[in-house]
Amino acid sequence: MSRANQEDVRVGELAASVPGAREVFDRFGIDYCCGGDSDLRTAAMRKGVKLETLLAELRQAAEAPPRRAEGQKDWSAATLGELADYIEAKHHKFMKEQLARL
Repeated sequence: MSRANQEDVRVGELAASVPGAREVFDRFGIDYCCGGDSDLRTAAMRKGVKLETLLAELRQAAEAPPRRAEGQKDWSAATLGELADYIEAKHHKFMKEQLARL
């Protein structure tokens, strides 16, 4: 977890590379998607969270064993084609159905 103790690392990068980081960011209300370009120090300051607290939570999350539901695919090991197919089948199909309804 050497990367998560660097305040200048981008939130989106941490969310993608540190196990459990997304759950930590969700708990603190830190946007790691559209706001993922913010560095950790800035994101903590914007949410009024002490940087040391956030770093400690990220370290703890990274050290915890990964939680994956039974049968859940490890998307970090998937090919880009598999990932694209999944996104299209799961999310694009849902959006097409919902947009038609709206």
